Amino acid sequence: RRREPSVVTVVSVSQGFLHTARSLLAPALGRRHVLQEILLPLSDPKVLAAADVVIADSIAAREIKRRGVIVYRLIAPVSLDYLADAVKTYSSA
Repeated sequence: RRREPSVVTVVSVSQGFLHTARSLLAPALGRRHVLQEILLPLSDPKVLAAADVVIADSIAAREIKRRGVIVYRLIAPVSLDYLADAVKTYSSA
């Protein structure tokens, strides 16, 4: 919905996530906007400076020191809680 041409940056620890994001975003971005894909770790934090929109997976979002990052959660928080509890139970046994 952005009216001005924009740089949309997707940041992830997963090459698969970047590929999926490219497939999903390409039709919406068209030729008006630019998609930048960044695989963590960041070689230079300044690389995000040109981004108008930053979309990151849960892990990458923790590493990015920038306001307004859109976090895309591949796994529902309830599922993460379940896994955390299972690991705790397993570790205690």
